[in-house]
Amino acid sequence: MRRIKSKRRYFLIFDALSDEIAYAEAVLPERRPMPASGGYAVETNEETFHALKNSRDVFYDRAAGTIVALPEKPNAYSYYDRSARAWATNIAAAWDAVRSARGALLAGCDWTQLADAALSNTEKTRWQEYRQALRDITSQGGPLGIVWPVPPNS
Repeated sequence: MRRIKSKRRYFLIFDALSDEIAYAEAVLPERRPMPASGGYAVETNEETFHALKNSRDVFYDRAAGTIVALPEKPNAYSYYDRSARAWATNIAAAWDAVRSARGALLAGCDWTQLADAALSNTEKTRWQEYRQALRDITSQGGPLGIVWPVPPNS
């Protein structure tokens, strides 16, 4: 007996609050997935289903009735605010990263301030100025456009 292959239907299940893909499900033609917690199912073709089933870079625009790709992420500290449908920047996290990098740079040149460091007074002064510029880094306008000082031996 020859078995007849039935064509599947492809659904992306979206979260009702965020409009993100919660999961994907391929079902037999007579079935339809039952989303939990107010989620909703959007039927799509097989190609789109496989391309997007694990994606976190899309959302469903209910007003337009379309799946929309997120715009390019502007910086490492950005997150997509789904309610505003726009990128937002976590400024606190960006400043934390700046302070962490500054701490590492300061620690890397601590030796220059030791009494027995093999540096001339002029070299020590240059390193002191560099270290002060690192300490003053947070007085720049914002964490995304930091201009880092150049170490004296560069």
